Amino acid sequence: MPKPGLAARHAALSLMTAVTAEGRLLADLLPQAVDDLPPEERARAQRLAKEALRWAQRSDRVLGPFLRTRPPETGLNLLRLAVWDLFGDGAAPHGVVDAAVEIARAIPETRRMAGMVNAVLRNIL
Repeated sequence: MPKPGLAARHAALSLMTAVTAEGRLLADLLPQAVDDLPPEERARAQRLAKEALRWAQRSDRVLGPFLRTRPPETGLNLLRLAVWDLFGDGAAPHGVVDAAVEIARAIPETRRMAGMVNAVLRNIL
């Protein structure tokens, strides 16, 4: 059984990456991207993606000192999402870090970045 909120975070990451990497509009992506989620997870995914995108520049400033090179877009968005979840939403730090690492391991593109995601987020904290 997946952890609570993990599906919403994963959907939010997909939405964010479609916006930042492909230049698509969030409003256009929402209907098909979150349809398979239960209503409460759907609302959380939409809110997470929207707020994390709004915070992207602030998150990049927080992340900058902890990154030697810019990670792939999906990895960067995962870190941005976690930074917003920590500082904008006030979520529990251990839960945010654990969820970010678990999502990183679940995506082939970011699988090798799981350790870096863990280290960066723990150093930020």
